[in-house]
Amino acid sequence: MAQATGAPIEENLSPQNGGIPSPFPPRFVPQGPALIPLPPLDQESPAAPAPNRELDRIESLAVAALQREDWKAAEKYLNQILAQNPTHRDALKVLANMLRSRERPADAVKLLQQYHAHFSDDAEITMIYGRALLENQETDAAIRSLLAAERIDPKLDDVRFFLGAAYLQAELPMKAWSAVQQGENSSAEASQYQLLTEATALAQLGQLRQADTIFFEVFSNPQSQAVAEMAENYRHEIKEAMLETPRFFGAVKLMQRYDDNAGVIPTSNLFNAPPMTVPSFGGLLSADLNYYLLHTYQTNVVAGYAPLATHYYRDLASQFDLIGHSGYLSMTNIGLTPWRDRPYVAAIRTEFDRLDINTSPYLQRWGGSVALSIKENDIVTNSAVLQLSNFDFLGLGPGIEGSPSDADSFSCQAAFSRQWQTWRRNLKCRIGYAYNRNESQGSDFDYNGHIASCGLSYDFEDESYAAVDLQYFYRHYDHVQTISGITREDSEILLGASYVRPLWREFDLLLTYAYDLNDSDLVSNTYDRNVIEIGIQWNFGQNDPNEPSQRRWLR
Repeated sequence: MAQATGAPIEENLSPQNGGIPSPFPPRFVPQGPALIPLPPLDQESPAAPAPNRELDRIESLAVAALQREDWKAAEKYLNQILAQNPTHRDALKVLANMLRSRERPADAVKLLQQYHAHFSDDAEITMIYGRALLENQETDAAIRSLLAAERIDPKLDDVRFFLGAAYLQAELPMKAWSAVQQGENSSAEASQYQLLTEATALAQLGQLRQADTIFFEVFSNPQSQAVAEMAENYRHEIKEAMLETPRFFGAVKLMQRYDDNAGVIPTSNLFNAPPMTVPSFGGLLSADLNYYLLHTYQTNVVAGYAPLATHYYRDLASQFDLIGHSGYLSMTNIGLTPWRDRPYVAAIRTEFDRLDINTSPYLQRWGGSVALSIKENDIVTNSAVLQLSNFDFLGLGPGIEGSPSDADSFSCQAAFSRQWQTWRRNLKCRIGYAYNRNESQGSDFDYNGHIASCGLSYDFEDESYAAVDLQYFYRHYDHVQTISGITREDSEILLGASYVRPLWREFDLLLTYAYDLNDSDLVSNTYDRNVIEIGIQWNFGQNDPNEPSQRRWLR
């Protein structure tokens, strides 16, 4: 529903509620080119104070070993050179690059750490150190080293390419994209590798059309066979991701619950008092069924249906069993803002909900929403949603229609939120504010509402997930209440917590808790409610059911 309600578990019969689905596709990680060949050694190091015949002899042996690709011998001689002259720049460069090219980045890192103190102001050595760290999966240290190399020499060839690759490995695609927008390259091939990194960053940001265009341009005019194969593979990955995305997707969940106040009906607490406090155990069955009507690089059109049913085991509580139906049609567009080229997701949505209580018609709602989410950077995302809803309470009885107690209403809500996440995206924090205006056919239910919210979520290494959300909803009703003769004000606090753990393949274990406390000037509208649930969720139609970001359809 459009507003916060007394039942956070089932308050929204359409689970996506005008929200913005994640636009980001499976990650693409670029492969680094072998950009730096093994150069011949200078016969005499500039750092040597005087000719050294023994050193000259070892240098000659090292060069000969490199030319015949005898890597073991070359490593031996290069280490001997550095033992005699720790400031021999060429020997350090060649040995470090040779270890890297032989898939021994840990040894390259150890070597460069041993001698890097002699070359702390050498941009190229510092960059080679950063690349070795990157290939050794020491991403944060690699980023620091590459940034240091760029500070030493802002025009250093290829440093921007490696920095972009490091940011991609750190799952920071916006930083990667920014890094590769500029910078010099050592060759035309290196320049194309940098273009591939740019396209990869765009793909991770959901900009698949722009990414595919760059991949095609590189593939059409490659500087090497390796570049052509990489561009072709990335194009294939994008197209495969599009073609293999199931058109029909969603989830079904079955929960057992304890509800200590089953008489609180979704949305009605904004208007009417709960009939009674009835604690009971019970069950909940809900689904979120979605179908892609259109699925392209930048635009998606999805139709969805979300049924819901609760059943309480206690006789008194069973009179508040709910049956809900919700259908929606939404269109989303992914692109870059015309200012500052920030990735955005825009959505428009229309929906219709119906809620029956114990098979008797109770409430129906129809409306629509527009939403916009903009990534400010890799850490911060700002979102805004404007939602319009029309509430029609069914079976009000004679004398209610058109009276001050007529709860049929038109609601408008404008919401804004800001989300932060850590570099590794495992911890997310959110704060938000919403203004809600309700105009009812009965004067008793016109109000201005203000909603402040915050939340935390955390992805664990075992792919489980935990979240906590807190909301404060203040409502000031415009008119004196007809029956009580007082001006009504409500303050509502809603707390929700959930834990989701993968069980087997597409199945998750769900644990949830919801608390609702409403304090009203009308004593009959003052109540609290606790709902505890445990159950199973089945996810279907997903590319990778083990990817945490693709598992949570009903949260």
